[in-house]
Amino acid sequence: MKGISMIASSIFPIGLVVFFVLYFTDNEHIVERLWSSKENVMYALLALNVVLIGVVIFQFIKMKNLPVCSLNEEQEDEIEVKKYRLFADMTVCSNVSITLSILALGLGFIWFRDSNPWLALNAFFLIIGSVVAAGLAFSSGKKVYPDREPPSTSEDMLDVLDDGEKFVVLEGLHKAYQLLIPFLYMCIMTSVFYTAVSGHSQIFSIVLMTIILIAVQMTYGIVVRNR
Repeated sequence: MKGISMIASSIFPIGLVVFFVLYFTDNEHIVERLWSSKENVMYALLALNVVLIGVVIFQFIKMKNLPVCSLNEEQEDEIEVKKYRLFADMTVCSNVSITLSILALGLGFIWFRDSNPWLALNAFFLIIGSVVAAGLAFSSGKKVYPDREPPSTSEDMLDVLDDGEKFVVLEGLHKAYQLLIPFLYMCIMTSVFYTAVSGHSQIFSIVLMTIILIAVQMTYGIVVRNR
């Protein structure tokens, strides 16, 4: 898990470095050719969404096919671990799919609402598919935790967890927070740099990211302070 986390946290800054190295060298035509083909960007997003939805469906079927007959204690523990990992993977894939499908819908509306509205419409259909995939992931949680009632609100979620599960959730949220803040700083500075170099104003995005950054930091600080 640590290796995966390190790889994931390195993708964004490495991508930025590669982009600007290519952009400000003799290879800048590579970036221009890739980005100028907006259809390729859209098709890549749509294809990635289809793959993620397919992964969720495959994992859902795999979970449904796990044995439910009585097993020895060691085998039951292995099955429980498989259930939990499948459920976690389904949740991650469905959440990423929803996010990417919303991005695809936004880009499709901006780029192709007049020339090729079917691309934007396909992205809308993928949002529906992503929501269905998220529903499959949620329903799988009942198989992972058959004796628990699903929480009605996010505030009630911690009430149904034991101490070990609360620690895991806290660790995950803390790592996500540590990842979010530097990424937002890098996005703000990248948008400022892009505006200065290209002349295309990113003021709205810069202000919006700054508001999000302040809101996240204030929420975290206030919650910790009041505890």
